[in-house]
Amino acid sequence: MVGRLKQGLFPFAAPVGYLNNGSGKVKTVDPVRGPFVTLAFELYASRQHTLQTLADELFARGFRTKTGNRVRFNQLATILRNPFYIGLISLRGHNDMFPGLHVPLVTSTLYNQVQLILDRKRTKLRQHNQFLLRSLIRCDHCKLSVIAERKKGHIYYRCHRRNCPITCIREERLESMVIDVLKKLSITSDEEPILAEALADLRRREIEISGKLERDCEEELSRIQHSIKRILETFLDNVIPKELFDEGHSSLLMERRACEERLAKLQAGQDISRNTQEFIASLRSMCEVFCTGAFDEKRKVLDQLLATFSTNGSSNIRLSISPLMQQIACREKTKAAWEMLLPAIIKELAAK
Repeated sequence: MVGRLKQGLFPFAAPVGYLNNGSGKVKTVDPVRGPFVTLAFELYASRQHTLQTLADELFARGFRTKTGNRVRFNQLATILRNPFYIGLISLRGHNDMFPGLHVPLVTSTLYNQVQLILDRKRTKLRQHNQFLLRSLIRCDHCKLSVIAERKKGHIYYRCHRRNCPITCIREERLESMVIDVLKKLSITSDEEPILAEALADLRRREIEISGKLERDCEEELSRIQHSIKRILETFLDNVIPKELFDEGHSSLLMERRACEERLAKLQAGQDISRNTQEFIASLRSMCEVFCTGAFDEKRKVLDQLLATFSTNGSSNIRLSISPLMQQIACREKTKAAWEMLLPAIIKELAAK
């Protein structure tokens, strides 16, 4: 069995969305159920569904088991957790993974996004239970999410665990902190001519920049491959136990898969200029969208912005944003600053 796994073959029945082709053969995509599996990941990543409503939606669209029955929500949970769909083979009860020869149904970016949602259970509830910052704020004392509740016309967030010292925090105060950060991300009128010139230069140099990104990606892929070889040698020399090897090896395989996908996009001619312009446009409108947009639009801004939001009391709240957003928020509004920022933005977008 291990020999098959090392060859990139899955020696068991094909997961939902794939077809068996005989012993020792690569699993191929099921032309009927494969697209439904991809759709399941996409719909769940939208945060518009719980596992139950996702099962209902897919059933309504025609997704069935091989026997013609409804795919239950617990089966969907298994599907959404299975790295087989990004091209990696993992056996139940084992931490290690093996690169598969089968065609992936989803990208590692989409897969990781779904894992984050499953871990945090950040799914959309019915309208009367929607809270903007639900599951986004962590209690430093118990390391769990604080709970939102509505009282006397206001929304409060507090930890409901016994003996936790955190007091109630009004949502307006938390929203105000987010808005303060969004204001720093907004593009000023003085920066518009600078950005127009920088984006025009980007369009002229797009082939050159794309080539550099490809080379950087190839170098990263080589580094990851070297790390995979090194951790294997370390394990074979009995320097690390099997558990640590499995964990490290699986992490490196996930990293390699993501890098291979980035390289494939670049080689296929990823539109760097358009992606960068769209990102800059989102910076212009992000604050307005958060202040005036619908619930889903506001949540999308928070997902793009936040790294962590935590508190250990009403007087101590910490909002951390992603490294790229932090760079933009702290920028000097000069041409030199944007000349340093744009390469970072381009690299970040290429990784998505």
